[in-house]
Amino acid sequence: MKTLQCKKGFICDMDGVIYHGNELLPGAREFVEWMKAEIKEFLFLTNNSQKSRHELQPKVQRLG
Repeated sequence: MKTLQCKKGFICDMDGVIYHGNELLPGAREFVEWMKAEIKEFLFLTNNSQKSRHELQPKVQRLG
């Protein structure tokens, strides 16, 4: 955990790391809440080109 605390920001893959299909993966919500509480910069990326960011945004919001 000490290693994570010294980081200024994170780049997070979405599918398979934050969620799988239509389910949020264990620990993902807590990690995002921690990044917000610690005022860390973060960015979500995906290598899935089937949907645009405008199509993915509602899914991410629905998952929490």
